[in-house]
Amino acid sequence: MSLKNLAAILDPAAPDDRPLVIEVSPGGDEKRDLSYGEGRRRIASLARGLLKRGLKRGEAVAIVAANSADAVLLIGRILLGWVFVRSGYGKLFNVEAYAATFPVRGLPPFLAYIAVPVEFFGGIALILGLATRYVVLVMVVFMLVATFSSHRYWEFADAAARRAQ
Repeated sequence: MSLKNLAAILDPAAPDDRPLVIEVSPGGDEKRDLSYGEGRRRIASLARGLLKRGLKRGEAVAIVAANSADAVLLIGRILLGWVFVRSGYGKLFNVEAYAATFPVRGLPPFLAYIAVPVEFFGGIALILGLATRYVVLVMVVFMLVATFSSHRYWEFADAAARRAQ
Protein backbone atom coordinates (compact mmCIF):
# COMPACT_ATOMS: atom_id res chain seq x y z
CA MET A 1 0.00 0.00 0.00
CA SER A 2 1.42 3.32 -1.04
CA LEU A 3 0.11 6.53 0.51
CA LYS A 4 0.69 9.90 -1.08
CA ASN A 5 -0.26 11.89 2.03
CA LEU A 6 -2.03 11.72 5.38
CA ALA A 7 -5.39 12.59 3.89
CA ALA A 8 -5.13 9.56 1.58
CA ILE A 9 -5.92 7.21 4.48
CA LEU A 10 -9.30 8.88 5.02
CA ASP A 11 -12.44 7.70 3.28
CA PRO A 12 -13.12 10.53 0.79
CA ALA A 13 -16.83 9.66 0.66
CA ALA A 14 -17.30 9.80 4.45
CA PRO A 15 -19.68 12.55 5.60
CA ASP A 16 -18.17 15.31 7.74
CA ASP A 17 -20.16 14.28 10.82
CA ARG A 18 -19.04 10.60 10.73
CA PRO A 19 -16.73 9.68 13.66
CA LEU A 20 -13.08 9.34 12.63
CA VAL A 21 -11.53 8.80 16.08
CA ILE A 22 -13.32 7.87 19.29
CA GLU A 23 -11.12 8.15 22.36
CA VAL A 24 -12.34 6.69 25.66
CA SER A 25 -10.42 7.21 28.91
CA PRO A 26 -9.09 4.08 30.69
CA GLY A 27 -11.83 4.43 33.33
CA GLY A 28 -14.48 4.78 30.63
CA ASP A 29 -15.81 7.97 32.15
CA GLU A 30 -14.56 10.39 29.48
CA LYS A 31 -15.09 10.22 25.75
CA ARG A 32 -13.81 12.45 22.93
CA ASP A 33 -14.87 12.22 19.32
CA LEU A 34 -13.11 13.57 16.26
CA SER A 35 -15.26 13.71 13.14
CA TYR A 36 -14.07 13.25 9.56
CA GLY A 37 -14.75 16.92 8.91
CA GLU A 38 -12.62 18.04 11.87
CA GLY A 39 -9.94 15.50 10.92
CA ARG A 40 -9.78 16.87 7.38
CA ARG A 41 -9.55 20.46 8.72
CA ARG A 42 -6.72 19.52 11.10
CA ILE A 43 -4.80 17.67 8.38
CA ALA A 44 -5.18 20.66 6.02
CA SER A 45 -4.01 23.02 8.79
CA LEU A 46 -0.98 20.80 9.50
CA ALA A 47 -0.15 20.69 5.78
CA ARG A 48 -0.36 24.50 5.49
CA GLY A 49 1.88 24.89 8.54
CA LEU A 50 4.50 22.53 7.13
CA LEU A 51 4.46 24.33 3.77
CA LYS A 52 4.94 27.68 5.54
CA ARG A 53 7.98 26.26 7.32
CA GLY A 54 9.61 25.34 4.02
CA LEU A 55 8.57 21.74 3.51
CA LYS A 56 7.92 21.03 -0.16
CA ARG A 57 5.01 18.98 -1.52
CA GLY A 58 5.94 15.30 -1.69
CA GLU A 59 8.63 15.45 1.00
CA ALA A 60 8.33 12.89 3.78
CA VAL A 61 7.55 13.77 7.39
CA ALA A 62 8.00 11.37 10.31
CA ILE A 63 5.88 11.34 13.43
CA VAL A 64 8.18 10.12 16.17
CA ALA A 65 5.77 9.59 19.07
CA ALA A 66 2.07 10.03 19.66
CA ASN A 67 2.80 11.73 22.97
CA SER A 68 5.62 12.51 25.39
CA ALA A 69 5.03 9.32 27.40
CA ASP A 70 5.87 7.25 24.31
CA ALA A 71 9.10 9.19 23.85
CA VAL A 72 10.08 8.71 27.51
CA LEU A 73 9.41 4.97 27.30
CA LEU A 74 11.45 4.71 24.10
CA ILE A 75 14.41 6.55 25.65
CA GLY A 76 14.16 4.46 28.82
CA ARG A 77 14.10 1.19 26.85
CA ILE A 78 17.15 2.24 24.83
CA LEU A 79 19.10 3.28 27.93
CA LEU A 80 18.20 0.07 29.78
CA GLY A 81 19.30 -2.00 26.78
CA TRP A 82 22.56 -0.04 26.65
CA VAL A 83 23.34 -1.00 30.28
CA PHE A 84 23.14 -4.69 29.34
CA VAL A 85 25.06 -4.30 26.07
CA ARG A 86 27.93 -2.48 27.80
CA SER A 87 28.07 -5.01 30.61
CA GLY A 88 27.88 -8.05 28.33
CA TYR A 89 30.26 -6.81 25.62
CA GLY A 90 33.50 -7.49 27.50
CA LYS A 91 32.28 -10.87 28.73
CA LEU A 92 31.35 -11.90 25.19
CA PHE A 93 35.01 -12.08 24.13
CA ASN A 94 36.21 -14.05 27.16
CA VAL A 95 33.36 -16.26 28.33
CA GLU A 96 35.82 -18.83 29.72
CA ALA A 97 37.33 -16.35 32.19
CA TYR A 98 33.85 -15.21 33.22
CA ALA A 99 32.71 -18.85 33.65
CA ALA A 100 35.67 -19.45 35.98
CA THR A 101 34.13 -16.97 38.46
CA PHE A 102 30.82 -18.88 38.65
CA PRO A 103 31.78 -21.70 41.09
CA VAL A 104 32.73 -19.11 43.74
CA ARG A 105 29.21 -17.71 43.38
CA GLY A 106 27.65 -21.16 43.73
CA LEU A 107 26.74 -21.47 40.05
CA PRO A 108 27.80 -24.10 37.51
CA PRO A 109 30.23 -22.66 34.92
CA PHE A 110 28.08 -23.69 31.93
CA LEU A 111 25.55 -20.99 32.93
CA ALA A 112 28.06 -18.35 31.78
CA TYR A 113 27.54 -19.60 28.21
CA ILE A 114 23.85 -18.79 28.62
CA ALA A 115 24.14 -15.63 30.71
CA VAL A 116 26.59 -13.75 28.48
CA PRO A 117 24.57 -14.03 25.24
CA VAL A 118 21.36 -13.28 27.16
CA GLU A 119 22.91 -10.14 28.63
CA PHE A 120 24.49 -8.83 25.42
CA PHE A 121 21.95 -9.86 22.78
CA GLY A 122 19.03 -9.21 25.12
CA GLY A 123 20.30 -5.65 25.48
CA ILE A 124 20.50 -5.29 21.71
CA ALA A 125 16.96 -6.63 21.35
CA LEU A 126 15.74 -4.06 23.91
CA ILE A 127 17.48 -1.22 22.08
CA LEU A 128 15.98 -2.30 18.75
CA GLY A 129 12.57 -3.09 20.24
CA LEU A 130 12.63 -6.71 19.03
CA ALA A 131 10.27 -9.08 20.86
CA THR A 132 10.60 -6.90 23.95
CA ARG A 133 7.98 -8.74 26.01
CA TYR A 134 9.74 -12.08 25.57
CA VAL A 135 13.20 -10.58 25.97
CA VAL A 136 12.16 -8.89 29.21
CA LEU A 137 10.94 -12.21 30.64
CA VAL A 138 14.33 -13.81 29.93
CA MET A 139 16.14 -10.73 31.28
CA VAL A 140 14.13 -10.84 34.53
CA VAL A 141 15.27 -14.43 35.12
CA PHE A 142 18.85 -13.39 34.27
CA MET A 143 18.69 -10.46 36.69
CA LEU A 144 17.19 -12.53 39.52
CA VAL A 145 19.99 -15.10 39.23
CA ALA A 146 22.62 -12.33 38.99
CA THR A 147 21.18 -10.47 41.98
CA PHE A 148 20.92 -13.45 44.31
CA SER A 149 24.27 -14.97 43.30
CA SER A 150 26.54 -11.98 42.68
CA HIS A 151 25.02 -8.71 43.85
CA ARG A 152 23.94 -9.46 47.41
CA TYR A 153 24.11 -5.83 48.53
CA TRP A 154 21.86 -6.44 51.54
CA GLU A 155 24.64 -8.47 53.19
CA PHE A 156 26.99 -5.48 53.42
CA ALA A 157 26.84 -3.26 56.49
CA ASP A 158 29.07 -0.58 54.97
CA ALA A 159 27.13 1.86 52.75
CA ALA A 160 30.05 2.27 50.33
CA ALA A 161 30.29 -1.50 49.86
CA ARG A 162 26.51 -1.69 49.20
CA ARG A 163 26.77 0.99 46.51
CA ALA A 164 29.61 -0.92 44.82
CA GLN A 165 27.28 -3.84 44.29
